[in-house]
Amino acid sequence: MQEKQPSEEEIIAGQLKGLQSLPEKEIQERLTESLSQFFFIYNEVVSVDNKSRIDSVLIHKSDTRAQYPMGLEIKTTQSMKGVKIADWLLQAHRYSKTEFKEFGRLIPFVFPQISGMYLSEGVLVSEHSLSDAQNNVSTFLSRFKVGELKLYRYQHWPSRMYSTFMRLAYKGQRVWDQNNDRFFKDKLSDLSKAA
Repeated sequence: MQEKQPSEEEIIAGQLKGLQSLPEKEIQERLTESLSQFFFIYNEVVSVDNKSRIDSVLIHKSDTRAQYPMGLEIKTTQSMKGVKIADWLLQAHRYSKTEFKEFGRLIPFVFPQISGMYLSEGVLVSEHSLSDAQNNVSTFLSRFKVGELKLYRYQHWPSRMYSTFMRLAYKGQRVWDQNNDRFFKDKLSDLSKAA
């Protein structure tokens, strides 16, 4: 009898759980190292009123005028109760309305991804792959003006080998994809500098 292979979501969940055992600062350092090939990254950015601090600000290297700043808010808990997830989303939502020094308003993204890790699609919604940018959890998060930095697996052809890549998802759409370094700034135009 053939052994059941883990699903894409199970593999990604395992990779994320491994990251979650690290201190937040180390996760931030690893993400900075991985993302700095594609983004200018500024860590520990403070708001104009000095009341808020977001973990990182990302500016895609093709965004030469820095019109589309994206924030990254990282959490390290391995398990969260509903109220903690809500607090995290409210914090990120508050950041979408906050002016940050040198960047103004930005679009906040959370890491690890909430879709598939903390929230899954329910029985009464159209089912989508949670690793894809388009899913109901992603569109739910967009109502809070929050996106996700997500991990996903990609199978190369003809070798059939898998690689894990990152993507930024907002409003159920890809904003950026590591696999081909495409930045879809038109997906953020409604929030550019003036959320």
